[in-house]
Amino acid sequence: MIFFRKYYLTSLAGSLFLSLTGLIVSFLIGFKSELWAFPLNILVLILIVTQAVILSVYYRKTTIYRILVHPHTTLGLITGVLLLLLIPGFIPQLNIYGFKNDLSVFDIFTKTLTSSFSFALNILCLIFLLVLVILKKKPKINLRYISFQCNHAGLLLALSAGFFGASDKIEYKVLLEPETLTQTGFSVKGQPVRLPFSLMLNDFTVEKYPGRLILLKNINETVAETGSVELEKGVTDYVLQGMNLYVQSDLYDNLMIRVNDSIDYRINKEGPSFCKINESEVLFRKDGKPRQYSALVSMEYEKQAFQDWLHVNHPVIRDDYYIYLESYEYLQEKSLPRVLLRIVKDPWIRFAYAGLWMMMAGALLLIITGPVGVRVIDNYNKEEK
Repeated sequence: MIFFRKYYLTSLAGSLFLSLTGLIVSFLIGFKSELWAFPLNILVLILIVTQAVILSVYYRKTTIYRILVHPHTTLGLITGVLLLLLIPGFIPQLNIYGFKNDLSVFDIFTKTLTSSFSFALNILCLIFLLVLVILKKKPKINLRYISFQCNHAGLLLALSAGFFGASDKIEYKVLLEPETLTQTGFSVKGQPVRLPFSLMLNDFTVEKYPGRLILLKNINETVAETGSVELEKGVTDYVLQGMNLYVQSDLYDNLMIRVNDSIDYRINKEGPSFCKINESEVLFRKDGKPRQYSALVSMEYEKQAFQDWLHVNHPVIRDDYYIYLESYEYLQEKSLPRVLLRIVKDPWIRFAYAGLWMMMAGALLLIITGPVGVRVIDNYNKEEK
Protein backbone atom coordinates (compact mmCIF):
# COMPACT_ATOMS: atom_id res chain seq x y z
CA MET A 1 0.00 0.00 0.00
CA ILE A 2 1.09 3.56 -0.73
CA PHE A 3 0.79 4.60 2.92
CA PHE A 4 3.69 2.30 3.83
CA ARG A 5 6.05 3.24 1.00
CA LYS A 6 9.32 4.75 2.20
CA TYR A 7 9.15 7.86 -0.02
CA TYR A 8 5.64 8.62 1.12
CA LEU A 9 6.52 8.28 4.81
CA THR A 10 9.74 10.26 4.35
CA SER A 11 7.87 13.08 2.62
CA LEU A 12 5.15 13.10 5.27
CA ALA A 13 7.81 13.28 7.99
CA GLY A 14 9.45 16.13 6.05
CA SER A 15 6.15 18.01 5.99
CA LEU A 16 5.81 17.65 9.75
CA PHE A 17 9.41 18.85 10.15
CA LEU A 18 8.63 21.95 8.06
CA SER A 19 5.61 22.65 10.26
CA LEU A 20 7.72 22.46 13.42
CA THR A 21 10.38 24.66 11.79
CA GLY A 22 7.69 27.21 10.99
CA LEU A 23 6.64 27.25 14.64
CA ILE A 24 10.21 27.95 15.72
CA VAL A 25 10.55 30.77 13.16
CA SER A 26 7.26 32.27 14.37
CA PHE A 27 8.56 32.16 17.94
CA LEU A 28 11.79 33.93 16.95
CA ILE A 29 10.50 36.74 14.71
CA GLY A 30 6.75 36.82 15.46
CA PHE A 31 3.95 37.46 13.01
CA LYS A 32 4.99 39.11 9.73
CA SER A 33 1.97 39.42 7.47
CA GLU A 34 3.85 41.57 4.94
CA LEU A 35 6.81 39.18 4.60
CA TRP A 36 5.81 37.79 1.20
CA ALA A 37 4.94 41.14 -0.38
CA PHE A 38 6.56 42.46 -3.56
CA PRO A 39 9.45 42.28 -4.42
CA LEU A 40 10.46 39.52 -2.00
CA ASN A 41 7.77 37.15 -3.28
CA ILE A 42 9.06 37.49 -6.86
CA LEU A 43 12.65 36.87 -5.72
CA VAL A 44 11.65 33.75 -3.79
CA LEU A 45 9.70 32.42 -6.79
CA ILE A 46 12.64 33.06 -9.12
CA LEU A 47 14.95 31.31 -6.63
CA ILE A 48 12.66 28.26 -6.47
CA VAL A 49 12.46 27.97 -10.27
CA THR A 50 16.24 28.48 -10.65
CA GLN A 51 17.04 25.78 -8.12
CA ALA A 52 14.61 23.40 -9.81
CA VAL A 53 16.18 24.05 -13.23
CA ILE A 54 19.71 23.50 -11.88
CA LEU A 55 18.66 20.26 -10.18
CA SER A 56 16.87 19.02 -13.32
CA VAL A 57 19.77 19.83 -15.67
CA TYR A 58 22.87 18.94 -13.66
CA TYR A 59 21.70 16.48 -10.99
CA ARG A 60 19.09 14.43 -12.82
CA LYS A 61 20.83 11.11 -12.09
CA THR A 62 21.26 11.69 -8.36
CA THR A 63 19.29 9.88 -5.67
CA ILE A 64 17.88 13.08 -4.18
CA TYR A 65 16.46 14.04 -7.57
CA ARG A 66 14.75 10.66 -8.00
CA ILE A 67 13.25 10.97 -4.53
CA LEU A 68 11.95 14.51 -5.09
CA VAL A 69 10.23 13.75 -8.40
CA HIS A 70 8.71 10.47 -7.23
CA PRO A 71 4.86 10.55 -7.06
CA HIS A 72 4.88 9.18 -3.51
CA THR A 73 6.96 12.17 -2.37
CA THR A 74 4.40 14.61 -3.71
CA LEU A 75 1.53 12.61 -2.21
CA GLY A 76 3.24 12.57 1.19
CA LEU A 77 3.71 16.34 1.15
CA ILE A 78 0.09 16.88 0.05
CA THR A 79 -1.01 14.68 2.96
CA GLY A 80 0.97 16.87 5.35
CA VAL A 81 -0.67 20.01 3.93
CA LEU A 82 -4.12 18.43 4.24
CA LEU A 83 -3.40 17.54 7.87
CA LEU A 84 -2.54 21.18 8.50
CA LEU A 85 -5.77 22.26 6.84
CA LEU A 86 -7.73 20.18 9.34
CA ILE A 87 -6.90 22.83 11.95
CA PRO A 88 -9.30 25.49 10.52
CA GLY A 89 -12.02 22.85 10.62
CA PHE A 90 -11.77 22.66 14.41
CA ILE A 91 -10.47 26.10 15.40
CA PRO A 92 -12.19 29.27 14.04
CA GLN A 93 -9.80 31.42 12.05
CA LEU A 94 -9.30 35.13 12.62
CA ASN A 95 -10.77 37.43 10.01
CA ILE A 96 -8.19 39.37 8.05
CA TYR A 97 -9.39 42.50 9.87
CA GLY A 98 -8.67 40.80 13.20
CA PHE A 99 -4.97 40.17 12.57
CA LYS A 100 -2.63 41.76 15.09
CA ASN A 101 1.13 42.02 15.27
CA ASP A 102 1.28 40.77 18.88
CA LEU A 103 -0.31 37.37 18.29
CA SER A 104 1.17 34.48 20.22
CA VAL A 105 2.89 31.60 18.43
CA PHE A 106 -0.07 29.34 19.25
CA ASP A 107 -2.55 31.85 17.79
CA ILE A 108 -0.44 32.30 14.66
CA PHE A 109 -0.38 28.55 14.07
CA THR A 110 -3.99 27.80 14.95
CA LYS A 111 -5.99 30.97 14.20
CA THR A 112 -4.09 32.35 11.18
CA LEU A 113 -2.87 29.08 9.70
CA THR A 114 -2.71 30.09 6.05
CA SER A 115 -0.54 33.09 7.02
CA SER A 116 1.79 31.10 9.28
CA PHE A 117 5.36 30.06 8.50
CA SER A 118 4.40 26.40 8.94
CA PHE A 119 1.90 26.61 6.10
CA ALA A 120 4.21 28.80 4.00
CA LEU A 121 7.14 26.36 4.15
CA ASN A 122 4.94 23.45 3.11
CA ILE A 123 3.48 25.40 0.18
CA LEU A 124 6.93 26.56 -0.94
CA CYS A 125 8.12 22.96 -0.91
CA LEU A 126 5.05 21.86 -2.88
CA ILE A 127 5.68 24.59 -5.48
CA PHE A 128 9.30 23.40 -5.77
CA LEU A 129 8.19 19.80 -6.35
CA LEU A 130 5.66 20.91 -8.98
CA VAL A 131 8.36 22.76 -10.94
CA LEU A 132 10.61 19.68 -10.78
CA VAL A 133 7.83 17.39 -12.03
CA ILE A 134 6.99 19.77 -14.90
CA LEU A 135 10.64 19.95 -15.98
CA LYS A 136 11.15 16.19 -15.72
CA LYS A 137 8.47 15.30 -18.26
CA LYS A 138 10.01 14.98 -21.71
CA PRO A 139 8.16 17.05 -24.36
CA LYS A 140 5.85 15.03 -26.58
CA ILE A 141 3.27 16.07 -29.13
CA ASN A 142 0.23 14.16 -27.86
CA LEU A 143 -2.87 14.75 -25.78
CA ARG A 144 -1.53 12.81 -22.79
CA TYR A 145 1.49 15.10 -22.47
CA ILE A 146 -0.63 18.22 -22.93
CA SER A 147 -3.08 16.96 -20.28
CA PHE A 148 -0.22 16.30 -17.85
CA GLN A 149 1.33 19.72 -18.32
CA CYS A 150 -2.02 21.56 -18.19
CA ASN A 151 -2.86 19.97 -14.85
CA HIS A 152 0.53 20.51 -13.25
CA ALA A 153 1.28 23.94 -14.73
CA GLY A 154 -2.26 25.09 -13.91
CA LEU A 155 -1.89 23.94 -10.31
CA LEU A 156 1.50 25.69 -10.14
CA LEU A 157 0.02 28.97 -11.41
CA ALA A 158 -3.02 28.86 -9.12
CA LEU A 159 -0.98 27.85 -6.07
CA SER A 160 1.72 30.47 -6.70
CA ALA A 161 -0.81 33.23 -7.36
CA GLY A 162 -2.79 32.37 -4.24
CA PHE A 163 0.27 32.16 -2.00
CA PHE A 164 2.60 34.86 -3.32
CA GLY A 165 -0.23 37.19 -4.30
CA ALA A 166 -1.91 37.21 -0.89
CA SER A 167 0.45 39.88 0.48
CA ASP A 168 0.20 42.03 -2.65
CA LYS A 169 -3.58 42.14 -2.48
CA ILE A 170 -5.00 45.52 -1.47
CA GLU A 171 -8.29 45.49 0.39
CA TYR A 172 -10.40 48.31 1.81
CA LYS A 173 -13.72 48.64 3.59
CA VAL A 174 -15.85 51.67 2.69
CA LEU A 175 -18.96 52.83 4.54
CA LEU A 176 -21.22 54.85 2.27
CA GLU A 177 -23.74 57.14 3.90
CA PRO A 178 -26.89 58.02 1.90
CA GLU A 179 -26.18 60.61 -0.81
CA THR A 180 -22.83 61.55 0.74
CA LEU A 181 -19.64 61.69 -1.34
CA THR A 182 -16.72 59.90 0.29
CA GLN A 183 -13.12 59.16 -0.60
CA THR A 184 -12.12 57.49 2.67
CA GLY A 185 -11.74 53.77 3.25
CA PHE A 186 -10.22 51.58 5.94
CA SER A 187 -7.35 49.15 5.50
CA VAL A 188 -7.30 45.62 6.90
CA LYS A 189 -5.67 47.03 10.04
CA GLY A 190 -8.44 49.57 10.52
CA GLN A 191 -6.39 52.58 9.43
CA PRO A 192 -8.14 55.32 7.39
CA VAL A 193 -6.92 55.45 3.79
CA ARG A 194 -7.57 57.96 1.03
CA LEU A 195 -9.01 56.07 -1.94
CA PRO A 196 -7.95 56.79 -5.54
CA PHE A 197 -11.62 57.47 -6.39
CA SER A 198 -14.76 59.02 -4.90
CA LEU A 199 -17.97 57.08 -4.22
CA MET A 200 -21.57 58.04 -3.52
CA LEU A 201 -24.75 56.01 -2.96
CA ASN A 202 -27.61 57.16 -5.21
CA ASP A 203 -30.25 54.44 -4.92
CA PHE A 204 -30.93 51.12 -3.21
CA THR A 205 -33.36 48.26 -3.81
CA VAL A 206 -34.18 45.08 -1.88
CA GLU A 207 -35.84 42.01 -3.37
CA LYS A 208 -37.45 39.75 -0.80
CA TYR A 209 -38.74 36.22 -0.78
CA PRO A 210 -42.55 36.02 -0.70
CA GLY A 211 -44.10 36.70 2.69
CA ARG A 212 -46.45 34.34 4.50
CA LEU A 213 -49.87 34.64 6.08
CA ILE A 214 -49.87 32.50 9.22
CA LEU A 215 -52.89 31.34 11.21
CA LEU A 216 -52.18 31.42 14.95
CA LYS A 217 -54.59 29.67 17.31
CA ASN A 218 -54.87 29.66 21.06
CA ILE A 219 -54.62 25.96 21.97
CA ASN A 220 -54.72 25.11 25.67
CA GLU A 221 -53.65 28.67 26.50
CA THR A 222 -50.65 28.29 24.19
CA VAL A 223 -50.35 30.17 20.90
CA ALA A 224 -49.49 27.75 18.09
CA GLU A 225 -49.17 27.96 14.32
CA THR A 226 -51.87 25.84 12.70
CA GLY A 227 -51.25 26.68 9.05
CA SER A 228 -49.82 29.20 6.60
CA VAL A 229 -49.96 30.26 2.95
CA GLU A 230 -47.45 32.05 0.74
CA LEU A 231 -48.53 35.58 -0.17
CA GLU A 232 -48.63 36.63 -3.80
CA LYS A 233 -48.96 40.01 -5.44
CA GLY A 234 -52.40 41.20 -6.53
CA VAL A 235 -55.63 39.33 -5.74
CA THR A 236 -55.49 35.69 -4.64
CA ASP A 237 -57.89 33.17 -3.11
CA TYR A 238 -56.62 30.80 -0.42
CA VAL A 239 -58.01 27.98 1.68
CA LEU A 240 -56.45 27.92 5.13
CA GLN A 241 -57.63 25.45 7.78
CA GLY A 242 -61.11 25.30 6.27
CA MET A 243 -61.39 29.09 5.89
CA ASN A 244 -61.80 30.76 2.51
CA LEU A 245 -59.48 33.77 2.31
CA TYR A 246 -59.69 36.46 -0.34
CA VAL A 247 -56.45 38.48 -0.09
CA GLN A 248 -55.69 41.66 -2.02
CA SER A 249 -52.26 43.30 -1.92
CA ASP A 250 -51.84 46.91 -3.11
CA LEU A 251 -48.77 48.72 -4.42
CA TYR A 252 -47.60 49.48 -0.86
CA ASP A 253 -47.96 45.85 0.29
CA ASN A 254 -51.00 46.63 2.44
CA LEU A 255 -53.30 43.61 2.74
CA MET A 256 -57.10 43.52 2.57
CA ILE A 257 -58.36 40.12 3.76
CA ARG A 258 -61.92 38.81 3.38
CA VAL A 259 -62.71 35.72 5.49
CA ASN A 260 -65.43 33.31 4.28
CA ASP A 261 -66.86 36.00 1.95
CA SER A 262 -68.27 37.97 4.88
CA ILE A 263 -65.88 39.96 7.06
CA ASP A 264 -63.07 42.22 5.85
CA TYR A 265 -59.81 42.77 7.72
CA ARG A 266 -56.81 44.93 6.92
CA ILE A 267 -53.13 44.62 7.72
CA ASN A 268 -51.23 47.79 6.85
CA LYS A 269 -47.54 47.69 6.02
CA GLU A 270 -46.71 50.34 8.61
CA GLY A 271 -49.19 49.16 11.25
CA PRO A 272 -49.61 46.00 13.33
CA SER A 273 -48.70 42.85 11.39
CA PHE A 274 -51.74 40.85 12.49
CA CYS A 275 -55.51 40.92 12.63
CA LYS A 276 -57.76 39.08 15.08
CA ILE A 277 -60.52 37.20 13.26
CA ASN A 278 -62.21 35.69 16.35
CA GLU A 279 -61.58 35.06 20.04
CA SER A 280 -59.02 32.33 19.49
CA GLU A 281 -57.56 32.84 16.00
CA VAL A 282 -55.23 35.48 14.63
CA LEU A 283 -53.89 35.99 11.11
CA PHE A 284 -50.25 37.05 11.29
CA ARG A 285 -48.28 38.48 8.38
CA LYS A 286 -44.60 37.49 8.20
CA ASP A 287 -42.46 39.35 5.67
CA GLY A 288 -40.05 37.39 3.49
CA LYS A 289 -36.32 37.56 4.07
CA PRO A 290 -34.12 39.59 1.68
CA ARG A 291 -33.22 37.59 -1.41
CA GLN A 292 -31.17 40.15 -3.29
CA TYR A 293 -30.18 43.74 -2.61
CA SER A 294 -28.57 46.17 -5.00
CA ALA A 295 -27.01 49.61 -4.68
CA LEU A 296 -26.65 52.25 -7.38
CA VAL A 297 -23.23 53.78 -6.80
CA SER A 298 -21.60 56.63 -8.70
CA MET A 299 -17.82 56.78 -8.93
CA GLU A 300 -15.38 59.44 -10.00
CA TYR A 301 -12.05 57.94 -11.08
CA GLU A 302 -9.24 59.57 -13.04
CA LYS A 303 -11.47 62.54 -13.96
CA GLN A 304 -14.16 60.25 -15.33
CA ALA A 305 -17.59 59.60 -13.83
CA PHE A 306 -19.27 56.20 -13.75
CA GLN A 307 -22.54 54.91 -12.35
CA ASP A 308 -23.13 51.19 -11.75
CA TRP A 309 -25.51 48.88 -9.92
CA LEU A 310 -23.72 46.73 -7.36
CA HIS A 311 -25.33 43.34 -6.70
CA VAL A 312 -24.41 40.81 -4.03
CA ASN A 313 -21.64 38.48 -5.31
CA HIS A 314 -21.49 40.44 -8.58
CA PRO A 315 -18.73 43.05 -8.23
CA VAL A 316 -18.13 46.01 -10.49
CA ILE A 317 -14.59 46.07 -11.92
CA ARG A 318 -12.79 49.33 -12.58
CA ASP A 319 -9.10 49.28 -13.52
CA ASP A 320 -8.45 46.01 -11.59
CA TYR A 321 -10.40 47.26 -8.57
CA TYR A 322 -13.17 44.81 -7.62
CA ILE A 323 -15.97 46.61 -5.78
CA TYR A 324 -18.26 44.32 -3.75
CA LEU A 325 -21.50 45.11 -1.95
CA GLU A 326 -21.32 43.47 1.48
CA SER A 327 -24.19 44.66 3.69
CA TYR A 328 -26.58 47.49 4.45
CA GLU A 329 -28.32 49.12 7.39
CA TYR A 330 -31.41 51.31 7.29
CA LEU A 331 -31.48 54.45 9.40
CA GLN A 332 -34.78 55.69 10.76
CA GLU A 333 -34.43 59.24 9.51
CA LYS A 334 -33.13 58.30 6.03
CA SER A 335 -34.96 56.93 3.00
CA LEU A 336 -31.78 55.20 1.80
CA PRO A 337 -29.64 52.89 3.94
CA ARG A 338 -25.94 53.14 4.50
CA VAL A 339 -24.02 50.37 2.77
CA LEU A 340 -20.71 48.64 3.38
CA LEU A 341 -18.47 48.08 0.36
CA ARG A 342 -15.38 45.92 0.05
CA ILE A 343 -12.81 47.03 -2.52
CA VAL A 344 -10.11 44.57 -3.60
CA LYS A 345 -7.20 44.91 -5.99
CA ASP A 346 -5.27 41.68 -6.61
CA PRO A 347 -2.49 41.92 -9.22
CA TRP A 348 -2.11 38.12 -9.22
CA ILE A 349 -5.73 37.24 -9.86
CA ARG A 350 -5.28 36.79 -13.61
CA PHE A 351 -2.60 34.15 -12.99
CA ALA A 352 -4.93 32.37 -10.59
CA TYR A 353 -7.73 32.34 -13.18
CA ALA A 354 -5.31 31.17 -15.88
CA GLY A 355 -4.24 28.30 -13.63
CA LEU A 356 -7.83 27.28 -12.96
CA TRP A 357 -8.69 27.30 -16.66
CA MET A 358 -5.59 25.22 -17.43
CA MET A 359 -6.58 22.64 -14.80
CA MET A 360 -10.09 22.48 -16.23
CA ALA A 361 -8.65 21.90 -19.71
CA GLY A 362 -6.29 19.27 -18.33
CA ALA A 363 -9.14 17.51 -16.53
CA LEU A 364 -11.14 17.44 -19.78
CA LEU A 365 -8.18 15.99 -21.67
CA LEU A 366 -7.66 13.47 -18.87
CA ILE A 367 -11.20 12.20 -19.43
CA ILE A 368 -10.36 11.73 -23.11
CA THR A 369 -6.91 10.14 -22.67
CA GLY A 370 -7.67 8.12 -19.52
CA PRO A 371 -5.84 7.94 -16.15
CA VAL A 372 -2.07 7.56 -16.13
CA GLY A 373 -1.37 7.27 -12.39
CA VAL A 374 -0.77 3.49 -12.20
CA ARG A 375 1.47 3.46 -15.26
CA VAL A 376 3.56 6.39 -14.02
CA ILE A 377 4.18 4.83 -10.59
CA ASP A 378 5.07 1.48 -12.19
CA ASN A 379 7.64 3.22 -14.39
CA TYR A 380 9.18 4.88 -11.33
CA ASN A 381 9.41 1.54 -9.56
CA LYS A 382 11.12 -0.03 -12.61
CA GLU A 383 13.64 2.83 -12.70
CA GLU A 384 14.51 2.26 -9.04
CA LYS A 385 15.18 -1.43 -9.67
